[in-house]
Amino acid sequence: MYTQIFKEIILDIGHGKQAIKEFTSYCRQNNFGSPINIDRFEKEYHAQSAIWWYTYPSFIFSMLNYALRSMESDTIINMGFFIHDLHLQIYQLHQQQFDTDHAKSFTVYRGQGLSKANFQKLQRTNGCLMGEISTRNGGFTALS
Repeated sequence: MYTQIFKEIILDIGHGKQAIKEFTSYCRQNNFGSPINIDRFEKEYHAQSAIWWYTYPSFIFSMLNYALRSMESDTIINMGFFIHDLHLQIYQLHQQQFDTDHAKSFTVYRGQGLSKANFQKLQRTNGCLMGEISTRNGGFTALS
């Protein structure tokens, strides 16, 4: 329930140009991404390029996914403008597809890699509850 409320707040808040500067400053302070990519993002980002930036091999994809998985609120709030723009751009593309395909459904896939070692650890948890999964250190705790 809290996640849904948080999502609605993030998507409803208006974000200005200052949000990009605050985000890049946050990235520099916390050593997220290379200075070159952060500078490039600050200079070139605009709302219509959110999907491009999300799929571009830089820090944005991993930073956003980690923040959402771990519910890291500071990062999510600092990326609020980006989440809003990404959501809006995906929604607009969906509407275009919906209008041209006359309500036919379509499937979108996004994959994530898992190392062999982590996959083997995951297999050993068969029949157990997984307590904590951490992609930062590549480990997890299995609870019986």
